[in-house]
Amino acid sequence: MSTLTDRIQEQLTPDLIQRMSARTGVPGTKVHSGMTSATQAIMGGLTERASDPRAMGRAADVIRDAPDVADPASLLDEQAPARSSTDALLGLVTNNNTGGLIQRLSSSLGLGGGTVGALLATSSGMVMGVLRKFGGTGGRFDAGSLASALLGDKSGARPVGAEAAPAATRHRVESVGRPTRPWWLYVLIPLAVIALWLFARGRRPADTEHARTPAPTTTTQQHAATGEEGLRTHLQQQSNAPSQWFELDAMQFPRGGAQVPASAKQQLDRVAKVMSENPSSRIGVGAHDADPKLAQQRADNIKRALVDRGIDESRIDAVGLGKATTRGESWQAAVRALAPEQG
Repeated sequence: MSTLTDRIQEQLTPDLIQRMSARTGVPGTKVHSGMTSATQAIMGGLTERASDPRAMGRAADVIRDAPDVADPASLLDEQAPARSSTDALLGLVTNNNTGGLIQRLSSSLGLGGGTVGALLATSSGMVMGVLRKFGGTGGRFDAGSLASALLGDKSGARPVGAEAAPAATRHRVESVGRPTRPWWLYVLIPLAVIALWLFARGRRPADTEHARTPAPTTTTQQHAATGEEGLRTHLQQQSNAPSQWFELDAMQFPRGGAQVPASAKQQLDRVAKVMSENPSSRIGVGAHDADPKLAQQRADNIKRALVDRGIDESRIDAVGLGKATTRGESWQAAVRALAPEQG
């Protein structure tokens, strides 16, 4: 008999990993590690909230109403119909701080934020599919049955399928002992606990890590997943050289939307603080999207949010960057310092 976690892991077939690797440009081993970590983080987050009826009610509604996904790899596409449901579940699991989880997993896995976000969405879809199929009781799927399934999976007291067996059979199974689990679970579970602990601390990696600079690309514009800390470091160097782009990882726009998400409020506060500390600085803010008009609207809204925080609009250039061109990355928003001679 398999646990919920076992059921999800069984879906990570070599064929699926290979197709995801081809679509993201990431080695298969990295894809497998990323999907495993993402699944553990999502299941751990749901299990932590299993005792909260309100959270379980919201989760059950999202899972029950989510579209069926025949091919999990299709969720790598931001335009996939089920992405709104996967985003909603991730928002619930992370308390509307999906960007924070993306950044932490990105740091631990050595993958870009865009790739981690796509893997999280794919894993979220797989989790919902398994929970919808095996998380009910007697044909009923609601907050209570979902909580019971999650708590049973955590303790190992109720493996998936045990509720369908006669009581006498369950007693014999429990008296003999639990089914033997694969050895790799005993390696992955501690890693997942560590990842969740780091996430719960609520500390930004910038508190303990130096800003990271990516390897140069063939374009003149470069990205680095260092956000406002990368911007501060560049300004402190008082360099007149053109700045690279620094990803605003908390700026996770809703699909097809241009409104600045509430989850980015604190990051925008920090960007405004950096600019206040460097009163002669000028910056550019940019946003990616395949729709150039939508990308420009997003950039304009980021600029407006900084102006609302007391920054003179003449110090900010907003530009729509169009679709991301770096394979395996899908930056939604970024900031860079402008050279003094610009503008």
